[in-house]
Amino acid sequence: MLTLGHSTKLYMCRKPVDFRYGFDGLANLCKKMAGKDPYNGSVFLFFNRSMTKAKLIYFDGTGSVMIWKRLEQGKYKLPKTDENEEFPTLRGTDAALLLEGVDASKIKRGKAWKPVSNKDLN
Repeated sequence: MLTLGHSTKLYMCRKPVDFRYGFDGLANLCKKMAGKDPYNGSVFLFFNRSMTKAKLIYFDGTGSVMIWKRLEQGKYKLPKTDENEEFPTLRGTDAALLLEGVDASKIKRGKAWKPVSNKDLN
């Protein structure tokens, strides 16, 4: 089972891909376009041209996993990312919202908490 938590390493392909590709074809795109290893446990997210279908691939340590989701209504709305990056990193929680069809640009996220360092305590 795939859990898209805050610590999940996830890369999103900004360009639409041919959805006839299976795991091997998409893994090859990860290597060629992003220079990423699709067998390191990271999750890779792809969309079709009409932005109505999504595919996720990852390697779970024992085998290759591919998940395909089609929105029955509406289209996926990609979050704002660096347009120069073909495979920007997403938080797992942002990817989960995206896959639910939620427009993340309309969500206001609170400031992230960071622990105080030992230097600041002295």
